[in-house]
Amino acid sequence: MTRDYERTLKNKRIIKYSLLIFLLLIIIFIVLRWYYLTIQNPLRIEVKEAVARAYDETSLKEVTDTETFIGDESYTIIYGKDKEDQEIIIWIGETEVHTELASEGVSKEAVERLILNTKTDIELLRITPAKWTDEWVWEVFYKRDEEKGTRHYYDFYRFADGEWLETYTMSIMR
Repeated sequence: MTRDYERTLKNKRIIKYSLLIFLLLIIIFIVLRWYYLTIQNPLRIEVKEAVARAYDETSLKEVTDTETFIGDESYTIIYGKDKEDQEIIIWIGETEVHTELASEGVSKEAVERLILNTKTDIELLRITPAKWTDEWVWEVFYKRDEEKGTRHYYDFYRFADGEWLETYTMSIMR
């Protein structure tokens, strides 16, 4: 009888501590989620304001995606469709709004094919519409493993025709 009683006590303790650990994990999850949402809130507000501005100042009818470019000036990039159902890309900056028909520039996929065909030993990290030295461009961010470590690169390709303009080479990361 004492063995059964001891097992029962042990099982109750295991259940009690398991519940306690489970509740602690739930509390940690809630706190981390709250922290993440609090940190992300300014960015969400900025994107929401940029989208509202795009609806007001352009022919934007529908948003399909957004992303952010940070360079000399920050831009919210909005992909969408205009009132004639044409795909457009909009750069929303603090001081300017620029719109391009996607069909009048080189596509993100074409830039991706170009870079992967010419630089076969890289890991492509991101392709983003950007503004570089007063030109509307695609910024291509990638990395390459080299003998001394990993190096990151930024290539800039003109949006209108896909012409390569410049490469910024970052320091090696070991």
